[in-house]
Amino acid sequence: MDPAEEMHHHALEITRKLGWEAISAQNYSHLGAVRIAKENYQRAVEPYRNALEIYQRLGKTEHIAENCKSLGLLRAAMSNFDPAVKLLRKSVAAFEAVGNQEAVAFQTGNLGIVYEQRGELERAVETLERAVELFREVGTERSTEVYETTPAQLREKMTG
Repeated sequence: MDPAEEMHHHALEITRKLGWEAISAQNYSHLGAVRIAKENYQRAVEPYRNALEIYQRLGKTEHIAENCKSLGLLRAAMSNFDPAVKLLRKSVAAFEAVGNQEAVAFQTGNLGIVYEQRGELERAVETLERAVELFREVGTERSTEVYETTPAQLREKMTG
C-alpha cells in the first residue's frame, strides 16, 4: 500500500476507535484526495462517500458542500455526468445555506462545465453566464475571466 494511503488508514483506525467522527470524515476525504492524485478515481469514490455520510449525520453543512463538490468533480472526471450534476447541485445548495457566495459561483461554474461535457450546450451557456453574474456580485472579477470566454465559445459551437 502507498505510504500516504497507509497513513490515512492508520489515522482512520485511531479516530474511529476514539469516536471522533468529524476527524474520521476528514481522514476519509484526505484518503480520497490521495487516490485522486494517483488518478485512481474509482477507488477515490468510497472514501468521499464515507466522509459525506458522516458529515450528513453530523449536520456539517459546509463540509457536506465541500464533499459534494469533490465527489461531483470526481464523478465528472469519470464521465459519470448524472451523478456529477446531482452532487454539484447539492454542493451549490449547501454553500448557499451557509452563505458562501463565492463557492456558490465556483460550483455554478463547475456545473456549467459538466453540462458542456454532457453535451447540454444551451444549459451550459446559461449556467456559466449565471456563474459570471455571481462572481461579479461577490466582487471576484479575476474568477469571472475563467468563465466568460466559455459561453461565447459554446455559442459559436452551437451555431457553427
